[in-house]
Amino acid sequence: MKIEFKHVNGVPTLKFTNNEKLRKYSLHIWRISTNYKNDRVREHISGWQNSDIYTLKVLTPGKYFAKVFQPDNSRFETDMIEITRENLLLYSNEESLIEISREWNKSSKDQYLVNKLIEQMYLIGKENIYNQIAPYLKKNTTISIFSSYKTSQLSNCIFSLSFFDGKFKTPKFFGEKAANNGYLFSMSFRNYFDPVSSAEFRKDDLLIVCEENKTNENSKIIKNAIANKANVLYLSKIIRRAYRKKYLIDPLLNSPAKTIYIELPTSKRIKLPTESENIASHTSIGMIRRAAKKGIYPKSLNGMSDEYIQDVLYGWDLEKKLGYDILKDHKSEFANVKNGHRIIPENGVNKINNNGKVYFFGNSVIYGIGSDDGNTLPSLFAKKMNLVTENKANFSMNDFVRGTNLVKNTYFSPDDVIIFGSHEILEKDEQSAFDKYINMQKYFDHPRKYEEEVFLDMTHLNKYGYEIMTDALMREVNF
Repeated sequence: MKIEFKHVNGVPTLKFTNNEKLRKYSLHIWRISTNYKNDRVREHISGWQNSDIYTLKVLTPGKYFAKVFQPDNSRFETDMIEITRENLLLYSNEESLIEISREWNKSSKDQYLVNKLIEQMYLIGKENIYNQIAPYLKKNTTISIFSSYKTSQLSNCIFSLSFFDGKFKTPKFFGEKAANNGYLFSMSFRNYFDPVSSAEFRKDDLLIVCEENKTNENSKIIKNAIANKANVLYLSKIIRRAYRKKYLIDPLLNSPAKTIYIELPTSKRIKLPTESENIASHTSIGMIRRAAKKGIYPKSLNGMSDEYIQDVLYGWDLEKKLGYDILKDHKSEFANVKNGHRIIPENGVNKINNNGKVYFFGNSVIYGIGSDDGNTLPSLFAKKMNLVTENKANFSMNDFVRGTNLVKNTYFSPDDVIIFGSHEILEKDEQSAFDKYINMQKYFDHPRKYEEEVFLDMTHLNKYGYEIMTDALMREVNF
């Protein structure tokens, strides 16, 4: 069976020529990674053929060969042919180039997400990851891992828990396609993915899913596990929970102060949104700022002066400290930062138990982008509650580490109150760890206090939106 690579009318194509004149054959076409010689994935199965020529469009570089099967169970392999990126691009037509580009972009995005999870696993440490899995492990639990080829690095990281630390016995691996993943960790171990059809589960077994894209194979193995009363965990959720515990929950709970967690609202999750809220849910603050430079403003800022809008959309400059940042001082008519924090023009005068202050930490919503100094959440809260308050938001964003590191570097008394705002949605057991957990999303469904537009973009609010949050906070807390 001769194997060739050609462009047929601008389409990159593998061509198999039946020189042996086989009356019936089936091709199992494999691609070997250019990074690891033992990393291979079965790209295609032809089914039974009798044609003289069989072709397959290819979009991914690699070394290709086919295993040729015959009805009498005999088999042989073709020669191997290497297809580089240059080979794919050189004579491809426009339609093929678009397909190749999409495939590469998808692969790049997938690899980025995998790399991000691996980075988080490194930061969390194996022990913390194991602690998330341990409650599901019983004496006779068998662990299975489902992974696609592109997430095989993640399955190997979980394997390391069993192989290097002896935390649990070596798991079974299943994939979308049978594949060898090479000797990535140990020369004594080759990670071989069995087909999903061979997966078996018992009660209290554990299936860890590394690949979350909804594929037929993914659905099959999960349904099989659930039907047999096995537990199913998604690796990304395991990692995210361990990451939250180490970098969000523990730093807040380890302070002597009372801690209130605010789950911040988004325009994306409003039930029955208005047309403007639909637009906002697909808009970022960067897009809003770029449009504002051309005099185009979101509907939620209608009626505000040009100077007001430019000031409240001001970004930020950060002064980097060891492990956290504070804001660089800034002065304008409507948005001011002094001593590293946004000012509260009319602060309260009372202290909690004559000693405690209220400290707001968090991202740009807590800072108050979209509003003037006097109408941010911390400012409105200080004025209405008449409590001494500090706005210590430092744009911690959704990784929250910038904010919790600042918490760790701030002195608190037992009478102080920390109010931490984030878009990170916590699970029920995580919520209960705090003195109070407030989900602000429900206050932004209709009907609400202000029925005019309050969202600038996906997450940021105008002054009316911050007033809705202030009233909700005052309703839910008890000092």
